[in-house]
Amino acid sequence: MKVSNISEFDKVRLDTEITEVEFEGIIYKRHINPDKSIGGFVATTAIVAETCFIEYPVLVYGYAQVFEKAQVYGDARVYGEAQVYGDAQVYGNAWVYGNAQVYGKARVYGYAQVFEKAQIYGEAWIYGDARVYGEVQVYGNAQVYGNAQV
Repeated sequence: MKVSNISEFDKVRLDTEITEVEFEGIIYKRHINPDKSIGGFVATTAIVAETCFIEYPVLVYGYAQVFEKAQVYGDARVYGEAQVYGDAQVYGNAWVYGNAQVYGKARVYGYAQVFEKAQIYGEAWIYGDARVYGEVQVYGNAQVYGNAQV
């Protein structure tokens, strides 16, 4: 199925019966989760391992990579050249993009955004409306939340 605008694409991604869609010249395919459930859409330019849980209506696109046992769920997005791996989780309405990395047992959730070259790892949590960007590293048991910008 080919869609021509973002509102059509948003409607299509909520329909689990549709397994493939073309938008702006890029093919998106449904991810099949390890438990065999139907997952979110992954662009053919992105890489998501079979071991990862990608809930629908999640979007993984650009040249993003999600691997090992990472989980992305809710209405989250991973895009650009971002990487999410290990046992990391990205969920809610969180976005991870640019060249950001989220790994280990880190969590990014709520409306948080991690971007540019930021690295979130260990058991760090980024949540609420927090923004973490630049060449920042947040790790260990650190928490960045609320309206914080790091």
